[in-house]
Amino acid sequence: MNKYTKLLFIGLASVVLNLIAFSAFAEIPVWEVIKGKSSYILFGSVHAFETPVPWLTKDLREKIVKSDTIFMEVRPEENKHRNIVPLLDKYAFLTDQQSITDFIRQETNRQLTDVAKRTNFPEKSLNHFRPWFAAIVFSQYLEEKAELRPEIGVEATMVGLARTHNIKVIGLETNEARFRLMAGLDNKAQDKLFYQSLIEAENYADEFNELVMAYLDGDTQKLDELIKRGMPDEVSIKEAFLYERNRRWAGKIDDYFSKGLNNAVVVVGIAHMVGKNSVIDLLQRKGFNVRRIQ
Repeated sequence: MNKYTKLLFIGLASVVLNLIAFSAFAEIPVWEVIKGKSSYILFGSVHAFETPVPWLTKDLREKIVKSDTIFMEVRPEENKHRNIVPLLDKYAFLTDQQSITDFIRQETNRQLTDVAKRTNFPEKSLNHFRPWFAAIVFSQYLEEKAELRPEIGVEATMVGLARTHNIKVIGLETNEARFRLMAGLDNKAQDKLFYQSLIEAENYADEFNELVMAYLDGDTQKLDELIKRGMPDEVSIKEAFLYERNRRWAGKIDDYFSKGLNNAVVVVGIAHMVGKNSVIDLLQRKGFNVRRIQ
């Protein structure tokens, strides 16, 4: 065996050992929330992965399939094409007489042109989108370029488990409520949001992988840091995307506890579960007994 073959063998062995260790010890952050005689299991989700990852432990799976109700951001039916299109017409599209360039700074427009060339993105496809929606469309394009697969993400897995085990799914919000919040951002905030999505293009895959590693390690402090880094420094954007929704969801969870609904699982985006003013933080402030169980 020559030295190059040895190096290759050692390198491959190291990768295999790391994967074995990674698979054995990956534990996403999971909380139990208790009030009176009722308790819910809460955890955050990652929308897509590049390859299947071992986020669903045997213990967590058992808790999910034994639950009576799963709370998600929206009901799966809300995301069907026939339900989304009318909302896009109402909140996301500009008129034929308008262009996205009417609503963004010249600096943002220059950044768009530059990034579009480097990533082979069809720049003109965004012409009649409001900037908040253009940011989402471009982020989805980066997701596709990074070969991320929503069909193996946490939400898709949860929907599959709910259908297989006949578990009721309740939405904590509607897509219309979500779109209304985003479309309600002023032009300055929408421009900042779009600009942020553009400057993330170069390191998108690396930063996403860093977030996934922190997620699978259960490192809530690191997750909070990464999420804050990826958000524009604009209060109204944080309100629309995180804090306003967190307050609504925590309030609804409290209401369902008060109604006596027991044995439920709550799963929303991981950005809503970590840090100050997260759903977990708000429930603790409401007097719930919240403990980390994984």
